[in-house]
Amino acid sequence: MWHLTVELFMEVQVSWRLENNFRFLTPNGLVMMLKFTLSHTEWILIIQIK
Repeated sequence: MWHLTVELFMEVQVSWRLENNFRFLTPNGLVMMLKFTLSHTEWILIIQIK
């Protein structure tokens, strides 16, 4: 599941321009929040690495 999430993140990063890319550490691990716009709709992808 983590591998598929990373592939999706890389595909999004290559395919669309990133507006905001946040990275922050939490007690549960590293959390990355990716915000991008596709077809005039805002999407937020959150990846958690434990």
